[in-house]
Amino acid sequence: MKLPKYFIIASLVLLYAVSVIIRVASADKSKYPYFDGVSATNYRYMVSISQTGSAPVLDQKAAWPEGVRPALERPLGVEYFTGYVYRLVRYFSEADERQFVRQFTRLFSSLLVFTLYALSYTLWRSQAGALFAGFLVALSSPLIDDTNGTTFLHVQYAAVLVSLHLFLILRLKNRFTIPVAVTAALSFFVLLTMWEASVYYIAIFALLYAIWPEENLRNKRILLSLHGVFFVAGALLLPYLSAHRVAFAVPASLVYSAVLYAFFAGKLPLKERRFWPGMLYVIVGALILSAIFRPLQFGASRSFPALQYVYYRLRYLAAKPIDPSTLPDAVRYVWSKEHAAPSEFNIFIALFPFLFLIPAMVSGALSFQKETSLPTPPPTSVTATRRKPPNILIPAVVAALLIWGLYFFDRSGLPLSVIGAFPLVALSFYAIGRHLKKRSAFIALGAILILAQTLSPDGRLDLSRWIARRAGLNPIGGDFLRVSIGNPDRNLVRFLLTRTSVRDPILGLPAISSLLSTFGGRTTLLFSGGTSRETIEKTVEMLGKYYGSEEELYRTCRANGVEYVLYSVELALDGTTFSPRYLCGRKQLIPASVAYKMHFFPEALKRFALVYENDGHRLFEVTDHIKPIFSTDHPPIYQYEILVRNNDSLELFHERITNLMLLYGNARNEHEAGNDSTALGLFNACVNQAPHFTAARLGQATSLTRLGRLEDARDVYMTIVGYAPDNPEALYGTALTLARLGETARAEGFVSILLSSTGEAEIIRKAKLLKWFIDEGIPIDAPIGTDSNSTISNQNSQVGGSEGPGEAEAR
Repeated sequence: MKLPKYFIIASLVLLYAVSVIIRVASADKSKYPYFDGVSATNYRYMVSISQTGSAPVLDQKAAWPEGVRPALERPLGVEYFTGYVYRLVRYFSEADERQFVRQFTRLFSSLLVFTLYALSYTLWRSQAGALFAGFLVALSSPLIDDTNGTTFLHVQYAAVLVSLHLFLILRLKNRFTIPVAVTAALSFFVLLTMWEASVYYIAIFALLYAIWPEENLRNKRILLSLHGVFFVAGALLLPYLSAHRVAFAVPASLVYSAVLYAFFAGKLPLKERRFWPGMLYVIVGALILSAIFRPLQFGASRSFPALQYVYYRLRYLAAKPIDPSTLPDAVRYVWSKEHAAPSEFNIFIALFPFLFLIPAMVSGALSFQKETSLPTPPPTSVTATRRKPPNILIPAVVAALLIWGLYFFDRSGLPLSVIGAFPLVALSFYAIGRHLKKRSAFIALGAILILAQTLSPDGRLDLSRWIARRAGLNPIGGDFLRVSIGNPDRNLVRFLLTRTSVRDPILGLPAISSLLSTFGGRTTLLFSGGTSRETIEKTVEMLGKYYGSEEELYRTCRANGVEYVLYSVELALDGTTFSPRYLCGRKQLIPASVAYKMHFFPEALKRFALVYENDGHRLFEVTDHIKPIFSTDHPPIYQYEILVRNNDSLELFHERITNLMLLYGNARNEHEAGNDSTALGLFNACVNQAPHFTAARLGQATSLTRLGRLEDARDVYMTIVGYAPDNPEALYGTALTLARLGETARAEGFVSILLSSTGEAEIIRKAKLLKWFIDEGIPIDAPIGTDSNSTISNQNSQVGGSEGPGEAEAR
């Protein structure tokens, strides 16, 4: 049954709206207050374009001291596109750049509803199946998480353009017209400006299209020539491609060879319609052209180790080798955690609904194959009202499976992998009217599972998550889990904004450096998103200094004018194959290294003075003489005595601290719910594991106060003051509890100490108020001030909980 056009349009618009709404609802702003890594770099240049109309020619703040030339380092099409759209939007909207980028990413990514509908319908001529592909775009949980605005990446925009390009190519197969051919080539040119891997995409496309047996030779020549012209134009005119000499690289040779094959295939000794001989001709031709172009590649201002990277990815597949020395520096850099395989848990979640759709897909494939093998009906036949679909089942399925497999090879490829997966699933609806009873149960069950994944993210109604958890599948994969009180990145930015100058260069990990330069306006040595060998070599060299001696790092800092060194806990505790240590080619962390000392023994450093810390970062000032440590109280993740007491390795120590912080999060949840007895038991358990876990002791004292055990609460506060006499929350809590117990003289003494030793405005305000109560002789029956709400977060996702009493403002 042919569905009315108005019904199709209304359904697609509805699915698009649902797609956007769900992406907005799934993005927790408190969980991702900033972009980091590559997203921060992209956002940085988008803001520059929105404000000035162009990206900076030289950005010294992002790669001090030599700076980086953004246009030569990476494609900026996405940044220019979003930047200029925002310049228009701000005339009638007050949304800031960050709000706009998040929302625009959701709006643009959701356009896959339309492009995948068009692609699926062109493939199978099934309206219901094509609508189901749009349904998957709107409601697929993995895709939602990847395109909900928490990241700002080129691939999210490239996926829409790739699906549009493929749709136009398939449309040309049905009816070839010059305007559509030009539009297809133009869509590819736009893709060149936006996506780093576009040159490899066009090379593969040109190869397959040139040798495809069933394609008209004239059409091949026209379409490949158009793509070749736009490719050369992009390679010569776009600064990024020109700097990399892409016009003479291997992908270019493949494109040129494909064009030549299309023109001379009829003169070759083998028949033009033979697939494998054609592929051999194109590849051999590309190798010859590469050898000819080799001298023209010398002198390129930028170079990217693409072939080397592909070789090692294929050699080791999804598993990175344990020994970092088996990979070159450039491959270790490019094969980052962003390009790692997804976790077992995420793979299962992505695949589980398809296990029920596969029988329907197979049934649909058989129906499709049967119909396409029949003779084409004459125009007068009653069956002629339904256009016969092209006989492209086998190549379409093979291509779809290869694209789909990209996600299981590289999780950053998820937006692209759906271009293969969802149209393939649409095949399950083919000829549904004939096999409704056989197929509808499988389709309905798959759809229900997808809805459950999206509408029940906690897993209560989601069978796939329940099974994955019961099976013990690892949800983290190879990621380093950093569990913190509050948001360490946000708190670090706040400190830097008030205590440091924008002119003071900072050395730190690339991801956090991009965040600091973008949202803190700070000058940093490293940044995320660079693809040139120069950037790779500098990153590996600079991070390697953390694993050498203190004097070596000091000399490097002075040579580059570095005023602050930012230490992140990943530098010492991350033992995965995506760690900074692995990137630098180091197998072990030695106690003599500066990273080890920065983590456990900052007081032993002579050239670096600790000026700020939180659960994720420590900031050191580069100094020529020893300075005193600013605090006597450090979070558990830095406490060496926990490591020694349990005789842990660094990996076990990290696991122990992670479990401790999760336990603390549960205690805070009980505390916020008013279950003080349960909360107290959990806080006690935290203190038993880490006696100097100050946040847990503050939670103890607050719970004891609520339970009316003021003497015990006083003793807990005094314990904290005993080992951390500069802790303002403990000083205030001691003074308040003593005042409530009637010991006003002692309370006033602690208030005096507090007022003379802290610069925290909120604590000072409450302390002055407490002093006024004491001076006026007013009885104090309840605590002055309230707890702050917060969360426990990790590096990539939120795991719940709250900050303790007197902690910093919530994220």
